Amino acid sequence: TSAIYDWKQLASTVTINGLEEAQNSGEAAFLDLLNTKIEVARESVVAKMNEMFYGDNSAAAADFHGLGLLIKDVANPVGGIDPDTNTWWKAQVFNAADAGAFGHTDSTVLDRQMMTHAFNSASVGGDTPTFVLTTQELHEHYESLLQANVRHMDASLADAGFQALEFKGRPVLFDEDCPSGEMYFVNPKYLRLKVHRDRFFKAGPFIQPTDYDTRTMKLLTYGNLTINSRRHQGCIYGLTTA
Repeated sequence: TSAIYDWKQLASTVTINGLEEAQNSGEAAFLDLLNTKIEVARESVVAKMNEMFYGDNSAAAADFHGLGLLIKDVANPVGGIDPDTNTWWKAQVFNAADAGAFGHTDSTVLDRQMMTHAFNSASVGGDTPTFVLTTQELHEHYESLLQANVRHMDASLADAGFQALEFKGRPVLFDEDCPSGEMYFVNPKYLRLKVHRDRFFKAGPFIQPTDYDTRTMKLLTYGNLTINSRRHQGCIYGLTTA
C-alpha cells in the first residue's frame, strides 16, 4: 500500500554567443545578460511544469506526473498501486455524459449539481477539496450560472493574479493549460511536489562546442508530482457549456 514514484528530469538551456558576449563586455554587463537569460530559462521551465501538471504522463516518460494521471486516470497504476484491485486508490472521477451519476437529465453542460456531487464525493468527513481548477470557458460558464449572486474570492487571490469565484466557500480558478472539458476538485494536502535538493533549478557548467561561437549551460530540475490519497480528489471530464 506504499506508493513509490520515479524521479523525473526537466531541463532548459541558457546560450550565450560570442557576439552577445562582446556587446556586453565588462563583468557587470555580462552578469546582467546572464541573469536575464537564466530568468528566461526559469520561466520556460515553470511554463513546462505547469503544462505537465495537467498531463497523464503519456506524452513522454520523463514528464512529471500531472492531474490527468494522479486524479483522472482510474484504470492505470499510480505510484505502483493498481486501482482495479485497490479501489480505495481511486479518485472520484465522473464522465459528464453519465447523467445517472448526477441524477438529472442527459446533458454534459456544466451545472452546480454536477459540481456539488463531485465535491461531496471527494469529501471525507470534514476533509474537503480546497479549490477547483478548470478551463477559462468552464470558469466563465460557471460565473454565468451565478448571475447576480456572483461571489468573488478575497483580495489576496486577486493580488496574486488569480481570477477566482467561489463554490462552497472554495476558490474556482481557471488555467490555460487545463484540458478542455475538465474540472478538478483538488485537496493539495495529499499532493506533493518532490524535488531533489541538489537539482532544483540547478545551473550546470558552461560548455562550448568546438564548431560554434556559443557557450551553453543547462538549468536542471529533478523531481516529480506525487499523491498519497487519491480518494480525496475529484474530477469531471467531458463537460460542455452549451
